[in-house]
Amino acid sequence: MKILAIDVGSTTVRAIVYSDDGARLAGRSAPLAVQAPNPGSVEFDAKALASSVTEMADALCTAHDVDVIGITNQRSSTVLWDPKDGEVLGPAIGWQDNRTMKRCAELNEAGIVTFANQTPTKAAWLWDQVDPGRVRDLRLGTIDSWLTWCLSGGAVHVSDVTNMAAAGLLDFAGENIAVDVLDALSIPHGALPTPVPTSGEIVEATALERRPRITALAGDQQASLVGHGCRRAGDAKLTVGSGLSLDVIIDDQHVVSGVSGCFPIVAWRRGDHVTRGFEAIDLSGGSTLEWLCDLGLFADPEDLVAQALEVDDAAGVVVVPSLSGFGTPSWDVGATGAIYGLTLGVGAAHLARAALLGIAMRAAELFDAAVDELGHDLDGPLALDGGLTRSHEFTSWVADACGHSLAIADDPEVTSRGAATLAAAGAGLAHASDEMPTAFTVTHHIVEPQRSIDRSEWNEAVRRTRQA
Repeated sequence: MKILAIDVGSTTVRAIVYSDDGARLAGRSAPLAVQAPNPGSVEFDAKALASSVTEMADALCTAHDVDVIGITNQRSSTVLWDPKDGEVLGPAIGWQDNRTMKRCAELNEAGIVTFANQTPTKAAWLWDQVDPGRVRDLRLGTIDSWLTWCLSGGAVHVSDVTNMAAAGLLDFAGENIAVDVLDALSIPHGALPTPVPTSGEIVEATALERRPRITALAGDQQASLVGHGCRRAGDAKLTVGSGLSLDVIIDDQHVVSGVSGCFPIVAWRRGDHVTRGFEAIDLSGGSTLEWLCDLGLFADPEDLVAQALEVDDAAGVVVVPSLSGFGTPSWDVGATGAIYGLTLGVGAAHLARAALLGIAMRAAELFDAAVDELGHDLDGPLALDGGLTRSHEFTSWVADACGHSLAIADDPEVTSRGAATLAAAGAGLAHASDEMPTAFTVTHHIVEPQRSIDRSEWNEAVRRTRQA
């Protein structure tokens, strides 16, 4: 059996073919062009995304006799389209977009909980631009539902429970439609995708010449959990990408309190068997590095990391990388980013080092929140993936800041491997609903903390930022 994993990230689209023994056979990638026409907005072209995915998938499926497809994607990014002709209405709105922050605050004050990084208010904003009376028969979806609709030639409008729950279209348990918020925003329930399991037979991709079956849909953070081999309650991973996401598997008896700033997630669903978890999230993370590069201070993130290692310290600079507000633990989405300690002696390399240290500090805050939610330390290492993990210095800073051992993924394509695992399971390579193939799981190497870090300077910077 050959499996194609399609991974739609915040800035890049990847398609990788695996054999059923976990070997990578081929792969392609393409940029996902993102625009920010106004402060706080994040948009991209959904039609261009579908064309890019279809082209890569068709070529790889034909060349390698692919049997099944697994799709994983950035969660909560929102697409609105007309099913009669596939016309996309307005831009696709990215998960980091916070244009609806004020509307979310109004809903929250009324006791209807939703967040700007979720789908409902994004969808309502799009609808208000093109169909304020809600008279047209439209379809609303996240990236997985949009791509599945396109690849199946419009045969199905579905989304898996990991995406729909994280997007705020279902409750956190992934069981019921979020009626309160949908009705408050006048979102027609019939426009929503039908929830399906994360892993299982979904639909044939008739838009591709070979017509492989789609057998998995999953949010990117859940696919990363699977790719790391997290299976048992207490297993945890941290992804350092455009944002930071720390996810922990829990047993059915654990009720997520929310006091820690963590929130429940569906880790995955196979058949009727649901594996649950919770998540701590930072809304900016690596996008802060992209922003510094966009300012012209560094050629690219790799150049930023290289320059950060040219100096021994940050010269007193502290960067709080909250360009899209704070997520866990405070959920102060109105906060902005900040840089403290600038003097005439500060150079670009010091700023780069401070930015990386700021991301490491945010990782530690997420780790602390997860431990608070669990009520005890992690039993094993915290699995870690993302582009910055190529830097041993950065991973050491994260280990030191957390005061906990890390298991660094040896293959950067953890999310794709998770999608392949789920697709293989959905195609029958794992028969029991609580089992999954292990052939695709990444290997790891361990990084241990070497020194304790005084976070008082960081804590003071966060306090000032939240007051600003």
